Amino acid sequence: MKPIKFDEVEDFEAVTINGLKALYTPMRVDRQSIPGNLYTYDIRSSDDEPHATIESFVWVDHQATIITDKEIKMLKEGCTDVESFGYEDNLSDDDWRQAFINR
Repeated sequence: MKPIKFDEVEDFEAVTINGLKALYTPMRVDRQSIPGNLYTYDIRSSDDEPHATIESFVWVDHQATIITDKEIKMLKEGCTDVESFGYEDNLSDDDWRQAFINR
C-alpha cells in the first residue's frame, strides 16, 4: 500500500497509547509530509495482539500509523511494547491535528 500525505488522511482517530496522546490511522502516512514538530511511528500487530509493538517503521504486519508530539524511546531491539491503548472521545481528530501542528 502506497503511503498517503498527512493532509490527505481522512480517518485519523484520537487515541492514547502508552500514556501519550496520538493521531491514529490504519493507513501508511508519507513521513516526508509530516510537520517537523511531530513524531511518526508504526504499530505492528501479532497473532495475539492487534497492537503489539510501536516501531519506527513496519513493513510486515502493519496495523496502523500513529503521530504524536512526543518522542517514544525504543528498546535496543528497535521497538517498544504497546502496554496501554484506548480511543479518545472528547476531542475530534481535527482538533488534535490542529493542536499538534500549532505547537
